[in-house]
Amino acid sequence: MKPRSDAPDTVTNNPNEGSVSLEDLAKGFESDDLRPPISPEEQAALDEEAARHAQGMAAMQAAMQKMALGIFRVTRSIVARKLPEIRDEWTDPVLQGPADALIPLAQRYADALFAKLGDKPELAVFCLSLVPLTFGYMDALERHEKNQAMEAARTVDAGPVDHG
Repeated sequence: MKPRSDAPDTVTNNPNEGSVSLEDLAKGFESDDLRPPISPEEQAALDEEAARHAQGMAAMQAAMQKMALGIFRVTRSIVARKLPEIRDEWTDPVLQGPADALIPLAQRYADALFAKLGDKPELAVFCLSLVPLTFGYMDALERHEKNQAMEAARTVDAGPVDHG
């Protein structure tokens, strides 16, 4: 359906006053002048609430950075089992950089990540909690295989047992 070509672009309030464009009318509704005035007490309460919110967010961000640094330290410990020299490279100041950078990324993209997990953030947390168990299992399995190989080598080195 075609728009009417004879439709006016303006709204006439009073034939004596002229007309007001729809754009000007819409701007009027966006104006702060239409909001009711706020008393100084109400403004102070709003400011105090905003300050408390900002302090809470800063505290939460600091806690998340400490947690991220802790995760990187655990990762360093796991890697250092196989590569002890990594401790010289991945010092706390080096790990602090990625820990600090991780928080804004997590805040920005956590919703999208959790949406990909089917809105199941607890599943993501559970999967992350399994990482140390997985590495521990791999290390234990490797040590077990080495111990069995050493036991087999000792048995062969001891020679045949004389039962006679």
